Amino acid sequence: AAAASSSAAAAVDPSVLSGVAHIGELRDLGLGSYFTPVGLLENMIEATSALTGLEWAGGICLTTIAMRTLMLPLMLQTMRNNVRLMNIRPEMVAHTDRMKDCSSRGDREGAVIAQRNLDALFKSNDCHPLRSFKGLLIQMPTFISFFIALRTMSGLPVESMKYGGYLWFTDLTASDPYYALPVVATSTMLATILLGSEGIKMPQQNKTMRNVIVGICLLTLPVTASFPTAVFVYWVTSNFYSLAQMLVLKLESVRNFAGIPKPIEHNLPPQTGGFLESAKAAFKTAEDAANMKHKQAAEQARQQALRKMVIPKKKRS
Repeated sequence: AAAASSSAAAAVDPSVLSGVAHIGELRDLGLGSYFTPVGLLENMIEATSALTGLEWAGGICLTTIAMRTLMLPLMLQTMRNNVRLMNIRPEMVAHTDRMKDCSSRGDREGAVIAQRNLDALFKSNDCHPLRSFKGLLIQMPTFISFFIALRTMSGLPVESMKYGGYLWFTDLTASDPYYALPVVATSTMLATILLGSEGIKMPQQNKTMRNVIVGICLLTLPVTASFPTAVFVYWVTSNFYSLAQMLVLKLESVRNFAGIPKPIEHNLPPQTGGFLESAKAAFKTAEDAANMKHKQAAEQARQQALRKMVIPKKKRS
């Protein structure tokens, strides 16, 4: 029996017990495709762990930091745009209110003029509300790809990931028995949103929005508590990166170097009507502007046709 036990122990791959990945481990399990974002992330995590000699958790942390750093230029663009939008908010509100007022009174021409003035304001300040979604459009697919990759790797499971954690969460394929990582992930996510990691701090006067965001963050705790700790290693690392980024970018010298304008505080009342009403008014105004432009083009074409049809008078003999 002792001989069988020793032979079985000798057959165990030392890399599995150490919790360090080795190149090709995921390919042997049918993972690590080179043609999908999820597969590429799996390969990056595996390579980072194998080349650095860190456990899987260390590989996840370093890969997360590398990906967030690659996205940093886009995040800085988003911050510059958000601060500029915040600084011109009084003018934005004035043009938007004018646009909604004209639309409600049926004054299409006035609404179109207000829309053009608003567009000119955005152009002169090199900002636009739609640009604020650029960061989100990159971050969300990245988050989803990390989530799918780590859930898939934990679900198989990748055997060495059972020994690839630290402290109390050595098994990255299991959930956190003390719920510490879910609590930290939820807390740091809430802090990041409320403090404003992308240049816009949550307005104090908008209590309803703040309460909704707090409620959503708190709901994520019981929903995600059973996730494998590998997911939370990524999530917590990403959240702390956001908080560190926010603290560094509060330094005036860093903001000047990054070209981020100084934010201007405005004592404005909360906007009424909500987002949907403003969006409907903007859509209606854009439609009216397109119709007016079409009518002007048709009128110009008609005038040109009439000028061509004018027959020159004959000279008297």
